[in-house]
Amino acid sequence: MRHVLRLLVFGLVFAGSAVAQTSPTVEAAEDAYRDGRYGEAVRVLEAVIAAEPARAEAHYLLARVLRDEQNPGRDDDRAGRALDRALELAPDNVVYLAARLEHLRSRSSNFFQELYRRQQRRSLATQLIALDPDNGVAHEELGVQALFDYYTYRNAIA
Repeated sequence: MRHVLRLLVFGLVFAGSAVAQTSPTVEAAEDAYRDGRYGEAVRVLEAVIAAEPARAEAHYLLARVLRDEQNPGRDDDRAGRALDRALELAPDNVVYLAARLEHLRSRSSNFFQELYRRQQRRSLATQLIALDPDNGVAHEELGVQALFDYYTYRNAIA
């Protein structure tokens, strides 16, 4: 009876480890991303997100893969949505906030959209500095905006 019980426990442990090895992981997606296999990384991350929708790290990495300039299947809109989802799950994550700030720096399609994005970037930079006073991305954004404002108002009165 003990041998049967031991075999049963061993079988369950072995089956559990086999399932864990075959299920997609964020680490496998990171490896594929590092090796330049963008399509595979996206597929693995989509599987991870389907299995664990509340995993912010998977959403963030999906955004990175989709936004990579070397990725032939680059999709900025989808990357933005993935990044927004990561921020919904982890709103105070400094890395995700900085990535969102960088994403908002991309070219906009019109003047009004650019004004809206400037406001969003200023708000994100302020939030980042409150969380991490030494954050270089946030300081750079506020510095760029200060220079932009300076030259805008200087030229208006000149």
